Amino acid sequence: MQACTDAEVARWFGLNAHRHKLLERIRNWISLARAVRARRLLLDGSFVTAKDEPGDVDAVVLLP
Repeated sequence: MQACTDAEVARWFGLNAHRHKLLERIRNWISLARAVRARRLLLDGSFVTAKDEPGDVDAVVLLP
């Protein structure tokens, strides 16, 4: 597991138009997680791989 900022997620994983679409969802989740003071937002699945067109993003939010 690697801690990173939302800007780093965009730089590492927002490599094409399809991934940018998924990245917009993640940015919404980040905003919601911050609003409820979540401790962590974990991303997983094919989005965090080198796959050109991942089907979705797997995520878990750790609440306080």
